[in-house]
Amino acid sequence: MKLPIPARDLQRDLKEFDIWITPSLGEITDTDKFREELARVTRIFEELGQATGNFQDERHCAPDAIAQTFAQLANGRAEVERAELFKSLASTLYLVTGKSDNNSKCQFPLFLRDVARWGTLPSVTRRRGRAVIEQTPLPRTIKSDDFMDLVAAIENSADESRLLEQFVSFLLMGEDAVRQFWSLGFSYYALKQFGRGYERNLLSPIVIFKVRGSVSASGGHKPEAILRDYLESWGLIPDHDFNLADVIVDGVGQGRDEKTRAYDFVLPYRTPGWSPEWQRRIMMQS
Repeated sequence: MKLPIPARDLQRDLKEFDIWITPSLGEITDTDKFREELARVTRIFEELGQATGNFQDERHCAPDAIAQTFAQLANGRAEVERAELFKSLASTLYLVTGKSDNNSKCQFPLFLRDVARWGTLPSVTRRRGRAVIEQTPLPRTIKSDDFMDLVAAIENSADESRLLEQFVSFLLMGEDAVRQFWSLGFSYYALKQFGRGYERNLLSPIVIFKVRGSVSASGGHKPEAILRDYLESWGLIPDHDFNLADVIVDGVGQGRDEKTRAYDFVLPYRTPGWSPEWQRRIMMQS
């Protein structure tokens, strides 16, 4: 039986393509990243609330007071648990101030040098199973997770408090930042007394704003994975008929000004017998 050749319609085909590879629009609140971050922040307000009488006094949110409180809270806990407690504190401070580790990692060493007047930073090495503290020059960047691992490894409340105070002072710089932290903590417990989870509703929008960038970035790879699954199910060979990673096919400009162009999909990719010239391929860039 001879079937008629269907008439192609570009708009119809594009709509069908969207249905194939466009994932459903998920809510940020349904992601693991959101739940993990909310749990971290909630933990800090719970821990600090117990130690400060539910944020009754604004002075409890001063950098030195926070540092002393968390050094005491960490006392007697395992190193891994202390590190997670301190990292949760860092996440909460980033949330309250609107700052991020990405820009703070470069600014924090400058704060230690120019404001705290530190020329060195402690480092912990293991010798014969024992932790040995040495002073090393300030690095150019300090990630918060690395710094909190360092604080947790020291195992001395006074030194922990000293290091934590500098980190908290760097983020809660000025009275307005301290009041911001206290206001959020006080409101958290004011809502918690109703017993219906309102305190989590208070934190959720702020946590959504904090994690939305990383959630969006990780979600962008999902359509690529869906399309690659379809291509393989249609009989195309991975890494031959279609690429498995971004492909850089040309450059614009020369020397230091040259800019490369990466494509998410190149079809056909390295199919045997196909023309080696990149111009005779379909190239997709999202």
